[in-house]
Amino acid sequence: MKKYRDNICKFVPDSFGHQLKTSDFVYEFDSENLNKRKNVKKNMLCIVSGGSGTLCTDYGKNELRSGSIFFCFENVPYRVEDLDNMEVMYITFSGSRCAELFSRFAISPVSPVFEGNEGLLSFWKNAIGKANEKNIDLLSESVLLYTFSHMSAFTEPGEKQVIGEVLRFVDENFTDATLSLEAVAKELGYSSKYISRAFKESVNITFSEYLRNSRIQHAISLMEHGIISVKNAALLSGYRDPLYFSNVFKKCVGISPGEYIKKRNINKHV
Repeated sequence: MKKYRDNICKFVPDSFGHQLKTSDFVYEFDSENLNKRKNVKKNMLCIVSGGSGTLCTDYGKNELRSGSIFFCFENVPYRVEDLDNMEVMYITFSGSRCAELFSRFAISPVSPVFEGNEGLLSFWKNAIGKANEKNIDLLSESVLLYTFSHMSAFTEPGEKQVIGEVLRFVDENFTDATLSLEAVAKELGYSSKYISRAFKESVNITFSEYLRNSRIQHAISLMEHGIISVKNAALLSGYRDPLYFSNVFKKCVGISPGEYIKKRNINKHV
């Protein structure tokens, strides 16, 4: 029988001017809370400390087990299906350095899970146990950076680094309507055929699917933040043709952008 315990949740005092700023250091025991669909305002680095489950996002599903590291991204909805009394520790973080770290390790919403990190569990547990208001900022940032450094031991050079460059370039430029596989290849100095093959093998979806997902997710974020014009949402997300945007949106989300906006406005006033 599962033993219920209170969550350990410690907050880092707010500060300014950090390239990498941690916010929360949490040990989550509540499976019901994990199962709720969330849309986080900051990035999260999570490590499964026990049990098993499934990370569910609009980009797909990923199995999780003890020692799995997984990432949740700003404004990308996610849900964790608890299959076997799963426990998770996580740190939320933000800042200008996030993009560089995600690029270095080829971390993205379609490639968010990294296995084989059981050796970090005692380190995380020890750190969160020692955290207090005087050291939480130093401890949480140290744990975050140490975890990234641990991941570097499993990061292969070469092709993975190339894909990291591609992901970073797309994430910074996907709202440009002229962005394409050929444009990225030209900018980074690789052949489009090479990037196409390497991208599919590394990220498990095609380049065009990743670009489409990034644009549609951005459009959703715009609508969630008050954009009510389908035309504006299309143009701001990298689509010149609002009708084409509407067709792509409905294929990905299941309803048209107009219906999404209407549904959001109704829910907002309920």
